[in-house]
Amino acid sequence: MGSEKGDRYFDPDETWKGLAVVITNFLSGSHIREGGEKDHENMIKSFEQLGFKVIGHKDVTTTMLTKLLEEYSKKKDLNCFAFAISSHGFEMEKKEDENAKKEKNEKEKQKTKTKHHAIQMFDGKFVFTHDILDCFSDTNCPGLRNKPKIFFIQACRIPDSKATADQWKAEIGLEKGCSPPKAAKYNPAEHNPVKPNPVKPAPQTTIEMEADSYLPDATKTKDPSVEDKDKIDPPKAHITNPPAPVEITLVPCYNDMLIMFPCPEGYYAFRNRHDGSYMLTLFSEVVDACCTKYESADLMDMLKDVTFKMSEKSFYGPKEYKTVPSVVHKLRKDVIFKAKFSSRLAF
Repeated sequence: MGSEKGDRYFDPDETWKGLAVVITNFLSGSHIREGGEKDHENMIKSFEQLGFKVIGHKDVTTTMLTKLLEEYSKKKDLNCFAFAISSHGFEMEKKEDENAKKEKNEKEKQKTKTKHHAIQMFDGKFVFTHDILDCFSDTNCPGLRNKPKIFFIQACRIPDSKATADQWKAEIGLEKGCSPPKAAKYNPAEHNPVKPNPVKPAPQTTIEMEADSYLPDATKTKDPSVEDKDKIDPPKAHITNPPAPVEITLVPCYNDMLIMFPCPEGYYAFRNRHDGSYMLTLFSEVVDACCTKYESADLMDMLKDVTFKMSEKSFYGPKEYKTVPSVVHKLRKDVIFKAKFSSRLAF
């Protein structure tokens, strides 16, 4: 057992080099994602505490992202790489050329539709998540072969065909909880801009579908006395016909890679307009706690803690909703941050 355990760690006594790239979109302009600045701060702080060198980018366009991915995928002297992005997101069909369309059987198209997760960049264009991940496969990024590659994708996973006002009212993309109380009591913390409620909004709060969701006005809150905190992260809705009965979303996961989303496929991601996205906020809190209490911590244990804490919370829209993060990985070994996280990594 001793040798087996030893095989699970990558040179735990060697000072390591880890790079974390943090991208946060829509911090300026006409469609600001409230709480986005907090996302940026939380991600930078968390990765620095884990011993990474952190490079932050704000309001990144498609062209800028392409250049950044090309630059970082050529790195050769790293022991670990992390990539975190906070933006709007959708699941959508990928456009195909005419020849490919003709080859498809019409009946098969009725049964299934393949969708791909996409992230909206600051210029309004979309980048498919799989194109980002492809840059760091063993083939395209040999410098990070056999090294852990960690991705946090803070964005909605609602299909573009379901991001409509009618489907929002039908609670498509929302995991039902219970209805909030009819008579809501006044909560001073909810109306104090200096000391906002840190994480959980009061039961009377609702999601206002304006700049963040870009959904039609039919979803907007009409009661001006209610302060809205929880937001969702789909970009401007594409009003389309209802989707096929079965939809499959493809997100590749390559060797020694971990991908964490704030919600399962087909659902909205929630963000507090004061404190930022819940997944990133809780990850920051978990890292803080580990730095204070322990000399080392397993990455998977920390992510499970984040998942548990999110499962205990409620998020408020027309009703009370629940959501949990989704983690996909092909890590061959444990990723353990050691020695009070002073730039050491066991893998």
